[in-house]
Amino acid sequence: MINNVILDVFIGLIFTYLLYSLFASVAMEIIASTLGLRAENLHYALKRMLMDEKNKEGVLLNYFNRTLNSITQIFGRSTNLENKALFNAFIEQPSIKYLGNGGSLITNRSPSYINSETFSSTLITALRKDFQIEELDVSSQISLGINHLKVNDTKLYLDSLFKDSDGDVQKFKLHLEKWFNDTMERAAGWYKKTSQLMIFIIGIILVLTFKVDTIAISQKLATDENVRKAVVKMAENTAVSRDSLNVSIDSLIQKTSALNYVLAAPTKDNYFNSLIGYTLTILAISLGAPFWFDLLNKFIRLRSGITTSSENKEVGILQSKTKINRVG
Repeated sequence: MINNVILDVFIGLIFTYLLYSLFASVAMEIIASTLGLRAENLHYALKRMLMDEKNKEGVLLNYFNRTLNSITQIFGRSTNLENKALFNAFIEQPSIKYLGNGGSLITNRSPSYINSETFSSTLITALRKDFQIEELDVSSQISLGINHLKVNDTKLYLDSLFKDSDGDVQKFKLHLEKWFNDTMERAAGWYKKTSQLMIFIIGIILVLTFKVDTIAISQKLATDENVRKAVVKMAENTAVSRDSLNVSIDSLIQKTSALNYVLAAPTKDNYFNSLIGYTLTILAISLGAPFWFDLLNKFIRLRSGITTSSENKEVGILQSKTKINRVG
């Protein structure tokens, strides 16, 4: 029985973390969609490819620029990049320009996704833009475009790719596409870090707003059998398939409201315990809904196995007593 109580307490806590993690994820998606953060992430990745880092004098100044840049890059901006001529020529090409939403007061106008072929062909067009002379073939136009760039890391890298291609336009396109794909893998990591940071901040707001105290919830679940059974029942109804992670905002609000109603507990004056409880909840939410969903399913299966085993033992004991009575 004690083991079952402990298991049910864990299930209740995991279910609580799952709901609030889902809440944080939904809020994150709404913010990302409103601010166009995916487009901003791509915008910044293209800047990293086609511009160069500023080399300021002084270690502290460089460190400050990099630190500030790690914040502004979330919104597609940069504080430590320069030489934007090639980037501007690229982003203004119709093949890129008209993939975006036209711009707004809060989002830039770049698209949220382009493929590697679009990148390579658009960059080649940007390089040839000022050198489309009939007497020159495409390869010569590209070479002139690269040589016309200001001497910097981007120019040197493009020049090395072009030389590796032996002036073959198709090979050069393949090199550009590989460069783009490699950069997009890193950009996906940048976006993931941004999402984790925002979910962490949203988690703080949710925990402080709804007073989701892990210690208080644990005590409530451990001491109140009715509450414990109700929360476990809610958890069992949720832990079915990963479709539960695609819950609508209205359904999520209903489930969270129901959970808060069941877990309602008197406010305590132990601020130290509350601080620890809030911190534990914030850290738990930052792990993400998929983590808690998978863990919840494992605990539900474990509980079902223990319950079934206990029921089988009880049935066996009853059958043994019945047989003994019959013999007597």
